[in-house]
Amino acid sequence: MRQLKSIIIILMMLAIPSLVVAEKSSSGSTPRPPITLQKGYGHGVIKFPKSPDRQSITCAYDGMGLELDFAISEGMSTLTVTDETPQCSTYTIDTSSLSVSIPIGSLSGSISIELDTELGNHFSGIME
Repeated sequence: MRQLKSIIIILMMLAIPSLVVAEKSSSGSTPRPPITLQKGYGHGVIKFPKSPDRQSITCAYDGMGLELDFAISEGMSTLTVTDETPQCSTYTIDTSSLSVSIPIGSLSGSISIELDTELGNHFSGIME
């Protein structure tokens, strides 16, 4: 009887951690490392400036929301986010606060980000 209890306890100790790991991997999207959006004309064409550009846009995805940080305000902007499902969402954002948070929900696969600004600039990037 004592051996049976020991075997059951050992089996439970082996089974419970694997169930917890399986639950964590199946729930929602994972955070991704931040990227810097590149200035361009759209469709992946990068426009190289004649002088260094002061604008830098850092984009981070935490699994449920997108965080954009601007070096310089670009005014009202249109943000388009597309994932591999393909789920495409468009948002209108005000960049005057230099830090914008957008709740976009769970996305899967690589995420394509396009930003068209009031100043006529286009920025894009792909988050793997």
